[in-house]
Amino acid sequence: TVHYNPWVIEAALQFLVKTKDKYQLMDVVSDKFALDKVNEAFEFAEWHGKDTGTQAQRVALHMD
Repeated sequence: TVHYNPWVIEAALQFLVKTKDKYQLMDVVSDKFALDKVNEAFEFAEWHGKDTGTQAQRVALHMD
């Protein structure tokens, strides 16, 4: 199992916040799920279409 050091996560989040208007990073997200639907998001991203291919390009969680 690979684990990230806490500073890596913080640095990545700071980068995203700092550059949110510079790069259209959310354009690569195909589907969004509320945080309370995290299990559905994982199921959709991982298992949706194992036999036939997936429609999910990137799946993101949001806090709303």
